[in-house]
Amino acid sequence: MIIISGRVRVHADKLPAAVEAAATMAATSRGETGCDAYDFGIDVEDGSVVRIFEQWASPEALEAHFATEHFASFGAVILDVLDGDATFTRYEVSEAGPLFG
Repeated sequence: MIIISGRVRVHADKLPAAVEAAATMAATSRGETGCDAYDFGIDVEDGSVVRIFEQWASPEALEAHFATEHFASFGAVILDVLDGDATFTRYEVSEAGPLFG
């Protein structure tokens, strides 16, 4: 399993465009083979930061995602709304389960 965690700071005046693009990206990506989760959220401590969480069944599924048209389109929007650095971390997870239980 591959987990992607991301943090993107956007220009405040471009937040609506970022949210719209994120909603489209999430809905489209969730339909891809091997996508187990794809979520965005606004940071509660800094409203100009968008958090990204992705879960993929395999490295191959993630690589296929990178080759999609919607990934390229979303990347273009991110470049336009970006205010500073964006960070993405990839985790390779061998096991997952409930936090409590």
